[in-house]
Amino acid sequence: ATDPYRAECAAHYYGLIEMLDHHVGRILEALRRNRLEEDTVVMFVSDHGEALGDHGMWGKGPYHYDGVIRVSCTVAWPGRFKAGRTHAGVISTLDFAPTVLDIAGVPIPQGPLPRTPEAPGMPRPWPGRSLVPVLTGESQPTGATALVEQDEDYLGFRIRTLATDRYRLTAYSGRPFGELVDFHEDPHEYRNLWDEAGRRRLRDELRLELLDKIMDTDRALPRQLCRS
Repeated sequence: ATDPYRAECAAHYYGLIEMLDHHVGRILEALRRNRLEEDTVVMFVSDHGEALGDHGMWGKGPYHYDGVIRVSCTVAWPGRFKAGRTHAGVISTLDFAPTVLDIAGVPIPQGPLPRTPEAPGMPRPWPGRSLVPVLTGESQPTGATALVEQDEDYLGFRIRTLATDRYRLTAYSGRPFGELVDFHEDPHEYRNLWDEAGRRRLRDELRLELLDKIMDTDRALPRQLCRS
């Protein structure tokens, strides 16, 4: 039987989704009414998911289950992007800036960007990639990875996750344990493969890939400057 509290919380959450959908619909209708829809790109994305009792957890962390780190992303541009197209591969919010620039016909910056207090050094070109080829259906790239970071003072440690098309590897700073999940075999994330002898080579390979991802972006991405 479903826990009544969990069912009530889920109902409220679904109600919020319905309310948001309604108001986004009002925006789209206003664009149509004013004949602006073909001149306007609408991009809708969230910053995190929500645990509603999944794995006995609530809220948005500190844990990186797929339901928390995977978010909805919808893009609409009538006449340019075909409606109903989906992409199951990994993308990152870092991909949105180059995507917007590409749509606007603005060259994506190449080479190191100027130093700022928020990003003191950027050893590589602008992070992320344009999603326009995906949105137009020209390509369906595979093999992409995403880095998920979480730093909160109250935790006493930091969390880093590497997400691929098939795996999620999560590491905790200063902790000997972590999480390794194979979504092909375990889509609901019930089995942690971190300590399984037959998966240690895979775990170590993904840890090296995670380390490379961290080193590639650590000085490129702004650190948290304030909190609300």
